[in-house]
Amino acid sequence: MLKKFSIVFIAVFCWLSGALQAQELNCRVTINDSQVQASDRTIFREMEEAFTEFLNERDWTPEEFGYNEQIDCNVQITITEQNQIGDYSATFYIQAARPVYGSSYITPTFVFNDRDFNFQYVASQPLDFSPTSFNSNLSSMLGFYAYMVLGMDFDSFAPLGGTPFFEQARNIAQIAQQEGLPGWDPAAGGNASRNRGALINNVLSPQGLPLREMMYTYHRLALDTFIESPEESRKLVLEGLKTLQEVREYNPGAIALIAFFDAKSDELTKMFTKGDISVRREAFDLLRSMDPSEVEKYSLIIE
Repeated sequence: MLKKFSIVFIAVFCWLSGALQAQELNCRVTINDSQVQASDRTIFREMEEAFTEFLNERDWTPEEFGYNEQIDCNVQITITEQNQIGDYSATFYIQAARPVYGSSYITPTFVFNDRDFNFQYVASQPLDFSPTSFNSNLSSMLGFYAYMVLGMDFDSFAPLGGTPFFEQARNIAQIAQQEGLPGWDPAAGGNASRNRGALINNVLSPQGLPLREMMYTYHRLALDTFIESPEESRKLVLEGLKTLQEVREYNPGAIALIAFFDAKSDELTKMFTKGDISVRREAFDLLRSMDPSEVEKYSLIIE
């Protein structure tokens, strides 16, 4: 009887252990096909299912993740043109987030709008992928952004913790660039380039180091302790913003910096609408200079 109980216990324990483990990403993919004419739109619903499965059911890291540790993200692909059967032009918008310790608040870690997404997809085609070889622009795109999401998330929990994932993203970009496809060449557009190739170059460049360090300071040292010490957290973020000036001075059009403020402008505004007025004024001056397109929003800080 005892032996039978032990066998049942071990079986249940193994089942629970498996149930508590999950892949790294919990990503929802939406295809917006309203701009194209098609008599049968089932292909777009199949895309949603296939792309979601690609992102969510693949092991992207050697780490073990529990379901409560999965990284939430949303992807919206807007089909702008069906060039021919199976060939599409689109935009690709991705947003990832992580929870803030000790609260129900979810903070964005990565937001990016890629306007150069061209891909081929045929019903039921397998999405083959390898980070060390080129299979298709579609799988390279999805793999690239999976690693970008992982890199940003890991950077937010440990200093430069996302380095191995950013390196994988750069490797994908360098291989895809050799195919001559748009969006991968970091030099296209010069210093003002806003494509994915420029993004990963910005992130991994020595000049981009303050931005990555800010990811840890902002999230782990400031947001995760904000409830206990809001004034100290604001001061930490303020000091972090000062270091971002180095990134902007080196490259005013750095797409990684633009992506940071795309993700954080609303949150920064809310954060600094309260607290010490001298800190708020200094934050406003910094934000106005580094993210001038949102100056009207930031003006709420000093009202």
